[in-house]
Amino acid sequence: MILVLQPDVDESFLERVRKELMALGCTFSLSRGDEQVIVALGGNFDPDAVYAAAAAWPAVDALNLRSDRYYRNERRKRRFMSWLIIGFGLLTIAALAFPVLNFLRPPDNKLELTGPVRVGSVTGFAEGTARRLRIHGDTVMVVRDHAGRFRAVSGDCTHLDPCQLDWNLERQQLLCPCHGGVFDILGNVVDGPANAPLLRFETAVVKDTLFVNRRR
Repeated sequence: MILVLQPDVDESFLERVRKELMALGCTFSLSRGDEQVIVALGGNFDPDAVYAAAAAWPAVDALNLRSDRYYRNERRKRRFMSWLIIGFGLLTIAALAFPVLNFLRPPDNKLELTGPVRVGSVTGFAEGTARRLRIHGDTVMVVRDHAGRFRAVSGDCTHLDPCQLDWNLERQQLLCPCHGGVFDILGNVVDGPANAPLLRFETAVVKDTLFVNRRR
């Protein structure tokens, strides 16, 4: 877009025009001739706003060298590119920050823990009984046989979907209520559809206190 002014235009008026155009986002380039003064406009501006401003200036003609649609499309493209650059910048920052934040995040309760766990006094276990416990996130059946020895095996059936086992006091065996599986106190399969033994855990008695360690 260009503005055409009279050759004898006052300098103070030109300064006023320049300031108003800059406020509208225009760059200002002036060329003087014998018959007229030409002001070439550039930058990211709204042609409608320039037309409105020029209408208030005496003896100023505003000529659009390109269509208003062209300038509007240019503004849309520039805005789109600006948001695209900002979006890529945010994604880059997130990609760089995620590993750092993940490293700094405190561990959750699902981490594998090791080491013996204090279960309690051996006097709390009658001979021939069993107790279901949680050891480092695992379901564990702790059994005390009639000889006073402790056994610890997984409390989940090994057939298809895990199902918690029940202790049968009369049979002295672990029974699966879901699949009908039967296991002895050592975790061996006695009957039923399961074909894998139960996972075993280590047990130890220290000063009348029972400890169960991580699975073997």
